[in-house]
Amino acid sequence: MERSDSGEVDREIERLVGEIDSGSEYDRRAEEFLELEATLQQVEGTEGSASETRTTGAVTAARRISVVDVPDTYPEAIGTPAALALDLRLDSGRETTVYAEWPEVFTVETPLARLLASLDLSPDSFADLNGSEVPVQRLGGRYVLDIPASTTTDRSHRWVYAIVACLAAWGLVWLANPHGGLILLAWTLLPVVTYFDLMYVREAGNWSPRRYLWPLLMVIWVVNVPAALVYLYRRVRALGPFWR
Repeated sequence: MERSDSGEVDREIERLVGEIDSGSEYDRRAEEFLELEATLQQVEGTEGSASETRTTGAVTAARRISVVDVPDTYPEAIGTPAALALDLRLDSGRETTVYAEWPEVFTVETPLARLLASLDLSPDSFADLNGSEVPVQRLGGRYVLDIPASTTTDRSHRWVYAIVACLAAWGLVWLANPHGGLILLAWTLLPVVTYFDLMYVREAGNWSPRRYLWPLLMVIWVVNVPAALVYLYRRVRALGPFWR
C-alpha cells in the first residue's frame, strides 16, 4: 500500500514538473513572438492598423528639408525642391513622419496653405502648429497628411485690383483734390467691387466675409477707406498676397 502511494506521489511530481517545463517553454515562445512583432513594427509599411484609414497625430517637431531627403517609398509625390517634414505622435502612441510640399510661392492653393487653413492657422501663426492635431490617412502602407482638396471657383480673383484702384482714387482726392467726378466714381465703385471680390474670397478661402456688411462699410464716407484697408489685410491673411 505504501509503495502504491509512493508511486502516485512520484507520478504527480513528474506531472507538475512537466507542466512547469511546458509553461516555461510557452513563455519563451511567446517572448520570441513579441520580439518579432516589435521588430516587424519598425518595417516600412507596417505602421498602424490596416483597417484604420484615418486618424490624427500631434505635431512634435517640424523642419524644412530637401526633397531628396524624402524617402523614395513615401506614397505621395513632392513636386517642390524643398519639403516640410512633420514628426507626429499618433493616437495609437506610435510615431511617424509625414511630408508636404514647401511652397516656392505661398498661395491659397498650395498644400501647406490648405493644411494651415484647415487648422484655422495662417503663415504668421505657423508656430502654433506645434502640438496641434493634424489629420492623417493611411496610404500605401503608411500615413500621409490628409490635406483638404483644392477649392476651385469660377469667380474672378481680379476684383481686388479694382478695390486697390478705388483706394488710389481716394488717395488722389485727399492729396491733390482732383475733379469731383473721380471721387464720385471711386465712391460708387468701391462697394460694388468689394461685393464681387468677397464672393470670390468666400468660395476660395477659409474666411467668410459678410456679404452685406463690407459693401455697406464701403459706402459710408470716411469709414470706407479704413474699412477697405482692413478688408485687404484680412484677405491677404486668408488667401495670401494677391499681387504675386
